[in-house]
Amino acid sequence: MTRDMDLIRQILLKVEGYENPYPVLDPLTIDGYDWHVVGEHVKLLTESDYLDSMEIDYGLCPTRLTMKGHDFLDSIRNDGVWKKVKEQVTEKGGGFTMEILRSLATQALSQLLGLAAGS
Repeated sequence: MTRDMDLIRQILLKVEGYENPYPVLDPLTIDGYDWHVVGEHVKLLTESDYLDSMEIDYGLCPTRLTMKGHDFLDSIRNDGVWKKVKEQVTEKGGGFTMEILRSLATQALSQLLGLAAGS
């Protein structure tokens, strides 16, 4: 399985929207994605401390974002920032870590808010 950063963003956005930190304990579903793929991405996000999850009979059920997850999502929430970051990554060949992605997003967000040097 290849890590899908668009799916990671969608998972974080959906979990952030939970009204109750203990939603119906079913695997998370995202339109257009097989539930096994979503489940593997939930596992990656849980292992990386972006999400808290509960083990259920057939996988992990995300319950809430961690502080790290909120911070990361805040850096990639804006659609324009997200598009710019994806373009930068694609230009450079596509290989990147979550930390690099967050750094690029933070730079793009700072520029958008007029906080970057030379803005």
